[in-house]
Amino acid sequence: MAVFKDFVSKRNQMLVFIILVSGVLLTILGLYLGLKHLDPKYFNATVGSIIAIFTLFSVFGNLSKEISSSQTQKEIKENTERTLQPLSITSLLFTLEYKFDNPKLVTFLKNIYSLKAKQEKLLRKSSTATNGQREIEILPGLTFFEFGDEITGSLIIDDPNFLKSCNFPFPKITLKFSPQYPKETKISNGDGTYTVNVDFPVSLELEANKIDAFTLNQVIVDFKESKVTATIQPLEWKYNLDNGKIVSFKDLFGKYLMLSAYYPYWKDNITKFSISSMTLVNERKKLNFTFTPEEKSGLSIVFNAEYLHKITDSDFYK
Repeated sequence: MAVFKDFVSKRNQMLVFIILVSGVLLTILGLYLGLKHLDPKYFNATVGSIIAIFTLFSVFGNLSKEISSSQTQKEIKENTERTLQPLSITSLLFTLEYKFDNPKLVTFLKNIYSLKAKQEKLLRKSSTATNGQREIEILPGLTFFEFGDEITGSLIIDDPNFLKSCNFPFPKITLKFSPQYPKETKISNGDGTYTVNVDFPVSLELEANKIDAFTLNQVIVDFKESKVTATIQPLEWKYNLDNGKIVSFKDLFGKYLMLSAYYPYWKDNITKFSISSMTLVNERKKLNFTFTPEEKSGLSIVFNAEYLHKITDSDFYK
């Protein structure tokens, strides 16, 4: 239908000219034949042909108007949606996963184990179960599912006072949006090393990199799996690049998101962590990703954690 519309718009004036000239010529021909042979059938046939041509042109013209009107309405709707869904970011949330053996967690884990010991002390002081029921004292902002005197499974920590003072190591986080999937090329330097070039034209890039401009919203410590899951929220971020082509949430459809998280000092990135999810919110829309292992970036220049995801309608929630 779009191809048909383009054809109409380009040829419409020429068709009008050709049909009008043909109509005049056919009318003259019909009059000439009718007078020459004194047979009205020539004139009637010619006039009938002219009427059929103009009827066809009228139908063709109305169809062209309907297509044009439909296209106009579609453009108005899209522009209205872009106006009502501006890419005004009010909140960012990231969920990161670390193993206990990550050197960046040393101080943080000491505080976690200290909190765990305090709660287990309260468990040991609690009365024994009566009729399957046991009253225990639980520290503020803690959730766990243990029936003994030790916490061996998961410990969920929501206490804001503890989260502010537990020394969680916030990384730098960068979001890049591009219309194409990155292409990596390696060029040999002739000495056993390579120069790596990545073709990834970025339309919009923003970065959260101030450690004191993050908050820790929640921590889940899995003692059985020796794993920490942390939800962090940057309070501010800066735009490193904006070419003006992404001005609304609608403009993100079909774009590729490259999400990177790393620490400034290269040695701190030797032991890797991962990004499990990201949420981007404004007043009217929410974009939510849950990343899969298949979406991990395979680029050579990845410093620590990086994921590539093509944005689709299913990533958006009202």
